Amino acid sequence: MHGLESSMFQSLREFIKYMLTGRGLFVLPYPQIAIFCRSALLDEDMRNVVQHPSQTDSRDPDNIPNIEIIPIPYDASEQKTDLQGEGAFSLLCALLRPKSIGTVRLTSTDARVRPACDLGSLTVKEDYLVMRKVIRLALRIGRQMREQGYPLRDLYVPQSESDTDLDDFIHHSGRTTYHYSSTCRMAPEDDVIPGVVDDELRVYGVHGLRIADASVFPSIPATHLQAPVVMVAEKCADFLRAELLHSRSTYMP
Repeated sequence: MHGLESSMFQSLREFIKYMLTGRGLFVLPYPQIAIFCRSALLDEDMRNVVQHPSQTDSRDPDNIPNIEIIPIPYDASEQKTDLQGEGAFSLLCALLRPKSIGTVRLTSTDARVRPACDLGSLTVKEDYLVMRKVIRLALRIGRQMREQGYPLRDLYVPQSESDTDLDDFIHHSGRTTYHYSSTCRMAPEDDVIPGVVDDELRVYGVHGLRIADASVFPSIPATHLQAPVVMVAEKCADFLRAELLHSRSTYMP
């Protein structure tokens, strides 16, 4: 969709392709939808677990969405698969708030040298427990779509819904996306996971340096990070403006 919006040539080419062959991007409507869930509220049958209102405290981490399912149709006619001439539809399963913790450390005093980055993906068993739920939920959605008449057939799914097969599928199919955060988290220096910036985005021990990006979040938000980063940037601008006004008033004769 981004390509169609940004390139008139590609839009015209896809339109002609659709008119002449009935294939291409215009065949597949891109759904503006995503499913956000709280895995703690799902049972083994992937149905909502009814809870008393007193158990739904919004401050409880278990009551924050931590999984996402994104329906993504795409044109498979140009892909190297056995779906030549057909469309494909996938349910992309995402873990929004992993428990695994990665590390970033400097390897040189030369700013041109890349730091050592270990994402730590799926290094704790709690993440596997959540991923099993989101995959089972996606499989259940797929079954219900077939029951309603959608001509879907499995292309790339786990061998079964057993824990062993799901873990094997996660291990070999899982990948990360470019929504990294919390590497320079806002927290006290003596926190269990030591903080890098204070509550005004100032880096501890480095005078005059602030950080204003996704790395300052104390924990990963249960959403895509673009809007929260804009919010952090706006707040950082406020801090800088206030500091500038304060310094001017201090040094005025």
